[in-house]
Amino acid sequence: MDFEPNADQVAILDGLEQLIAAVDVEAPKEGVFAAFSPALDQELRSGGFLHISQEEGCSLLDAALVVERVARLPVSVEAAASALVAPLLQEAGVGPLALGASPAAAASLQG
Repeated sequence: MDFEPNADQVAILDGLEQLIAAVDVEAPKEGVFAAFSPALDQELRSGGFLHISQEEGCSLLDAALVVERVARLPVSVEAAASALVAPLLQEAGVGPLALGASPAAAASLQG
């Protein structure tokens, strides 16, 4: 099994690295575990990274690579639901998404 990214995935990740470098993603200094970054969120959306799986020649694997890289940053944005879940809903313009469980489902997980 080949775990190395292909040429298209390398190009996507290089573009993502350029976007990250252009946005201030400095860790919060106020004792917050992770602070939401509106600037990064906007750049990811306008750059098409949160809808990468819907681009010609791309897939959910490409979206997962984007989500994994963004998750390592010292700031937070909502990326996983938009990049990985929304494309599966087949609804145009879905968002923002919140993922959760019903109280009955949560209770069944506890007991």
